Amino acid sequence: MPHYLQQSTRKSDLPIPLDYRVIDVLLDHCRKGDITELQQLLFVLVNESPPSVMPLDLLTASKGKESLNNTLHMAAANGHYEVARYLLTLLPKATPANPNPIKPHPFVAQRNSSGNTPLHWAALNGHLDIVKLLMDRGGADPLVANNAGHNVLFEAQSAGKEDVAKFLLETCPELAAPVGRTEEGEAAEEGEGAGKGKEPETQPVTGGMEELNVSAGDTKTGEAGSA
Repeated sequence: MPHYLQQSTRKSDLPIPLDYRVIDVLLDHCRKGDITELQQLLFVLVNESPPSVMPLDLLTASKGKESLNNTLHMAAANGHYEVARYLLTLLPKATPANPNPIKPHPFVAQRNSSGNTPLHWAALNGHLDIVKLLMDRGGADPLVANNAGHNVLFEAQSAGKEDVAKFLLETCPELAAPVGRTEEGEAAEEGEGAGKGKEPETQPVTGGMEELNVSAGDTKTGEAGSA
């Protein structure tokens, strides 16, 4: 396993020693569902970080430079349940000193450059098992709206993911409140979604009405957004 931090050529302004090349590798492992490679790389990064740095610290700081996608976005969008489950095992556990850890953790609540959380992407792509996982174990908030004003129910319904929509309405009836696209929202989502602009190399996500491509690249065009 290469010592990525020692080979770093482009340091970010992150508070822990990561560079965007390493972040891209972490994102790509989660995009492809390579859980073993992900765990090995995290082991190396933790060993090369200050003693106080834990895997979750690295993952919380690991976001695409422009897209702001994190590893959970990639796992959720591409339906990699085991990767998503592993990532959530790294969240803080209740202890006597901290009986009620904050939920959702910033890692779970991370909004990308279009305002989408990992839960938005799981709902959009119809990954019901991951939607349940994010809400049950991660405490993900289904009421969060993206930059277009869309919550996860809107994303699921617009993509024809009726099983996801049914679960969301049964679990969170408040989602039934009307939502819609605004002109400002459309402008905010420019470049987002399948078929909008030239995309970097992608990992196919199939299912539902059409095939979507979700990328680990640091460009807005690599994101699966609203239909």
